[in-house]
Amino acid sequence: MIVAIIIIGALPALSIYAWQTTTVYTEQKAIDASLQFVENSPTYRWDGVEGSIQVVEAYKTSKPNAVWEVVVAFTSANAGYGDRSDLIVATVITDHVITLTVEGNRVTAAIIDEGWDELGDTEIIIDDTPYGKAVEMAIMFLKKGPTFSFDGVPGSIEIIDVIAAESYPIQFFITLAFECSQAGYGDREGQILAQVITAHEIRIALSDSVIGSAIIDNSWDELIQRPVSVGMVISPVHAKDIAVQHVKNEYHELEKAPIPQKWAVSNLTPEGLVGTTTLEFSGAGWTVKVHYPVVLEPIYDIKVEYDNDADFIWEGQIDSEGNLLEP
Repeated sequence: MIVAIIIIGALPALSIYAWQTTTVYTEQKAIDASLQFVENSPTYRWDGVEGSIQVVEAYKTSKPNAVWEVVVAFTSANAGYGDRSDLIVATVITDHVITLTVEGNRVTAAIIDEGWDELGDTEIIIDDTPYGKAVEMAIMFLKKGPTFSFDGVPGSIEIIDVIAAESYPIQFFITLAFECSQAGYGDREGQILAQVITAHEIRIALSDSVIGSAIIDNSWDELIQRPVSVGMVISPVHAKDIAVQHVKNEYHELEKAPIPQKWAVSNLTPEGLVGTTTLEFSGAGWTVKVHYPVVLEPIYDIKVEYDNDADFIWEGQIDSEGNLLEP
């Protein structure tokens, strides 16, 4: 009887010990790690104004390993970043915002004002080419748009795909992935929302520094803030997706053929030719050519081939609204 009592009495202690030795990386732990990093960072340590550090926001991303994004504001007594001992600096009160990525209890990225890498102690070089400017413009549009500005997760924006069409002026089709801390689109103030990290993709078309379209998840028009209507003009990437899905649905031998998560893209438009564009998408055995005129409502001529079936070729057309015009 005594032995039984000892064993039963030991079980809670063992359970408590196991619980106590399990590390839980909470929001507060991420904030504490971030604040400690900022206080000891070269920029703040050189001329940070005491008492100016403030936590702006913190988000848990959908990535594994307890990854948090923490945004912190602070003020320096002079302009510039890092240790400026050997530099001539402007003596002016300067406000900063630093975005930190925290994995476990370790800061793995720290970007100040979107232009300075505090971990690498180096300036972030901005691509000043037309390609770089287009990407920068697309990202800035997303950040300032109602959906991301409402509850976008800082640091979650990733470039998925960039296509430059051979036209004048150059057209760019840019796909970005990002996360929000709640479900839905646009400004959702006053709505009852699901509190769940939500992954999104936005496809942005721009030309001559003008955003022509911005569609999130093929469902929401970020430009005019309403669900996508039947009359929306689809991109060449979307036309390709429609064609491949049609082929898989209609041809039994290809229904199990895998679709690549990322496609390689080549621009086959002859140099100097304007007015039309030809893009080739390839991956996982698929080759899809999309040819279209550079107009407001193009009709896409599409040719689909699959390497694992040498005799298979599908050709057809898809209009600007996504309707199949197969002959």
